[in-house]
Amino acid sequence: MNILSLAPAYRSIQFEYLNDTDRSGTTSGKVENFGTHSEALATIAGALSRVPADHDPDRIAIRVAFGGHLFSSVAVVDEDVLSRLHKLIPGAPLHIPALLALLEACGIRYSGVPVVLIFETAFFADLPERESTYGIDSALAESLRLRRSGYHGIFHQAASGIGAPERILSICLEPQPEVAAIMSGRPVMVTGGSTPLEGLPGQSTCGEIDPTIILALAQDLKLGTEQIDLLLTHDSGLRALGDPSATVGEVLKSNDESNRLARDVLRYRMLLAVGAAQAAMGGIDEIVFSGRFADAGTSLMPWIESKLARFPVKSAHRIASRFVTDSLLRIVSDIAGSVQLSQISNAVE
Repeated sequence: MNILSLAPAYRSIQFEYLNDTDRSGTTSGKVENFGTHSEALATIAGALSRVPADHDPDRIAIRVAFGGHLFSSVAVVDEDVLSRLHKLIPGAPLHIPALLALLEACGIRYSGVPVVLIFETAFFADLPERESTYGIDSALAESLRLRRSGYHGIFHQAASGIGAPERILSICLEPQPEVAAIMSGRPVMVTGGSTPLEGLPGQSTCGEIDPTIILALAQDLKLGTEQIDLLLTHDSGLRALGDPSATVGEVLKSNDESNRLARDVLRYRMLLAVGAAQAAMGGIDEIVFSGRFADAGTSLMPWIESKLARFPVKSAHRIASRFVTDSLLRIVSDIAGSVQLSQISNAVE
């Protein structure tokens, strides 16, 4: 089966083409600063035309950042799915309209090819109520669909695959890192919130902060909503604490003094999340690292173990560690390729 996997972002699309007969023979890349999604797909099609084998995809898989309450599993695009996506626009005004434009372009260039949507938030659709609920008026939360929904569900799902132990601490090392506690394949705790801004500090995102800080930015500094958004999402986090060009992986592996504060803050916030995950599960059997900077787990794991060793644990066994080395698009491709399209129900769960 030939699968074209796409990961759309703001003004860019990552792609990977996978032929099951030769998993090492993929074509991948990134299209940036395109005028329309039709132009982006034309560029991708040009790259696929250089693949020796039949390059027409049998299936298109698209990673979607936000599925809200309307998508709790993978979905095959049809009229009902398109209708529900339109309803999600208020909750994701940047992501969903761009996704709809991409789907329209896919329908034109690859007419008749099934399109499978894999949602980052679907893995956290059944978070325990105690974890997903915010301490605000319940009617307001319901009307605005305010709940903790996580962000890197695809990586966390891969971390809790077949053969995994009961209690997994999943550490996703992406530019916006995230920690999740997974029991028997189901998440019970996650640092990500209703948006990626909550939780751990990232390369350019502030992470969890006192909400009154936002009020101070507006009232004392007279910043507008766009300025505040830019400050908290692009000019904060590790960028504000250390080398502005350093990645999460570089910060975690660095001994450079310029990144000391950024490293200490990120590791400390991760440690607090590890403690929360351990409490939520009653222990940890395995720590799994994933994401584009997963290799930084080799230096992070001994540090975490040294901290956990200071506290009594239920069992004396050493906590195992594992690494998910597949890329996001490879995982998306595997998910899309494993499902039987005729067995997927697009009904709201």
